[in-house]
Amino acid sequence: MHRTVSKDIVYHKEGNPERLAGFSEVTEELLETFEQLKQEGKVKYLASFPMTTAYAKKVVNSGKYQALAGYYNPIETEMASLFPEMKQQGMGYIAIRPLLAGLLTDKRANRDQLPEDSSLRDHSWDDAYQLFDKVKEVVPASEISWESFAIKFCLADPTVTTTVMGLNNPAQVEAAVKAANGVYPDAELVQQVWNTIAKHRKERNTWPPY
Repeated sequence: MHRTVSKDIVYHKEGNPERLAGFSEVTEELLETFEQLKQEGKVKYLASFPMTTAYAKKVVNSGKYQALAGYYNPIETEMASLFPEMKQQGMGYIAIRPLLAGLLTDKRANRDQLPEDSSLRDHSWDDAYQLFDKVKEVVPASEISWESFAIKFCLADPTVTTTVMGLNNPAQVEAAVKAANGVYPDAELVQQVWNTIAKHRKERNTWPPY
């Protein structure tokens, strides 16, 4: 389905009515092609990148997909509300941008120290940094880096099968692999972060700057 409305509407937390209305038709057409490719041995699983929780719920409830792909990190936790149902159905989740455009790193954790021309100084990121401050209140201070914590946070829930991130050099790749292979935050801490973000969003009626 071609995008015929603005990005703000397509990514709105309630879901775009046009996309929601066309879900069944799009899915049936997609399944026809998918099944053909599956029989040819070219694909094995079907995943959806729904963008909003409203569309994601349709995907999960349809029972026709094996996975979801979407944003997930200590600040963007909206899709986590679907994890319990996904677990019951044996679905997996592909976590995209665990470092939230580099915001969840030690280099950019302190916004006041960012270069004047940094895109993260734009007002569209105000709420993200406010949420980051809330996360800092929940996560106990330790020697672990923020980028390491963000990666571990994503992988802590067994519903998350993998993460997708942009890495610029071998050192970053090594650091990411090291973070992925280690002790993850316990379920209680992950739940605290989820609750903190949900509470703040409800109070401020905010939504990520997609």
